[in-house]
Amino acid sequence: MKAGVIKNTKCLCPQCLEIVDAEVIERDGKIWLKKYCQKDGTSESLHLTSKPNIYHALAQIHRDRSAIPEGLILKLTTRCNQNCHYCFTSANEKDVFDYDQAKIFESAENFKGDVIYFSGGEPTLRSDLFAIIRKIKKCGFKTILFTNGKKLSDPNYVAGLKKAGIDAVILQFDSLEEADYIKIRGEALLDDKIKAINNLNAYSIYLMLYVNIIEEINTDKIKELFDFALKKNNVRILFFNPLWNIGRQASYGRLNSAAMLDMVCEALRVKEEYFIDCARLSTYIFEILRKLRLKRGIKEPPCSVSCYFLRHANGYLSLDYFIDLKKIVLYLKAIEQRIDLKKSRLFNILRLIFSRDLFLFLAGIFNRRIFRVCLHNLLFNLRNPSRFQGLYFMFFNVLSVMVGQFPDKHTLDLSLTKTCNMHTALGAKGSLPTCLYEIYRDAGKLEQYLTQ
Repeated sequence: MKAGVIKNTKCLCPQCLEIVDAEVIERDGKIWLKKYCQKDGTSESLHLTSKPNIYHALAQIHRDRSAIPEGLILKLTTRCNQNCHYCFTSANEKDVFDYDQAKIFESAENFKGDVIYFSGGEPTLRSDLFAIIRKIKKCGFKTILFTNGKKLSDPNYVAGLKKAGIDAVILQFDSLEEADYIKIRGEALLDDKIKAINNLNAYSIYLMLYVNIIEEINTDKIKELFDFALKKNNVRILFFNPLWNIGRQASYGRLNSAAMLDMVCEALRVKEEYFIDCARLSTYIFEILRKLRLKRGIKEPPCSVSCYFLRHANGYLSLDYFIDLKKIVLYLKAIEQRIDLKKSRLFNILRLIFSRDLFLFLAGIFNRRIFRVCLHNLLFNLRNPSRFQGLYFMFFNVLSVMVGQFPDKHTLDLSLTKTCNMHTALGAKGSLPTCLYEIYRDAGKLEQYLTQ
């Protein structure tokens, strides 16, 4: 390999979308993709993960396992009750229809992962949504709904979701200012968003707030959104994401995940290294749990990083306040490597129980400081009963902050799709990593792909 070349890979030619040979290059403090297309020539663009520290850290933990993704997106409709300026699916354009229910169930029944996501358009426009959720739940899946939240402003609708068995909701939530929604979504939506969040909290439905950050509109709202999420006990994840460079008003190169991460670190006063340590922590924890279930699957996405904050009274603490993350990660890595998928679950559990690494891990996380924090949280929550949503929340309620960027035809390194944790259903054709699905769909080449 030439100097500066990290590895050879495959990419999409940004002109013809054919799969071409490419190189991952580190140069000038950034990670680049250099693509070689016989038809359209050589081109360069930033890698999806253009920060070298982040790229190298993720490369060590997101191994090429070609494993089963954890989640499958089921598209329910192309209809939407909004007409957002920046819609990546271009909802309400061209063919507007609901997907066939029988094909929806066929896709779910053939999926080997754990989680089914319902998407659109706006999936709550399906009159049979509750029936779909109930049937998917009977198949043993965890169910998560993508939504703009308009219909969730009705408490009776949220009650119906809860009764049907929905496990969590991913809510489009860009700002706490109405003027921003008018610029981004084309209409006033804040009141409906707040009602939806409160209704979901009343029914103890876990929530991810999904924030599209757009230059010159809401880049200054990061800390405000973080403070808001901390106060909402059922918000488990706050996800900051630049616009996806597909669909309406695509914006390639204007704001990427590297710039996004810098803004989040500055707003929350954490270092980039904290995201890296937390990414390693969560990856090994989920890998251990999945291996003990004798499953070959992928939980952590290769296109984002997360860090964690413990809700503490009216404030928060980072995890490195009470544990040495770097040491804990080393113990977890050693534990994960001891699990042998060729052996039984009982064998692996017994092997871990008597391992030195497990003892060191437990000694590292159960210390005086964490016990003091948990006791303080318990006393605080007893004085504030509205915060009660189970024993976990009484002692140890964590908010995850994610920063990511969905790859487009310029930034996608196809080697990442082998560790993708989320696919989109193709009916009888199986599934595709969601980024590839949307890139092909946006370019009008999905049918061409399916007939290959």
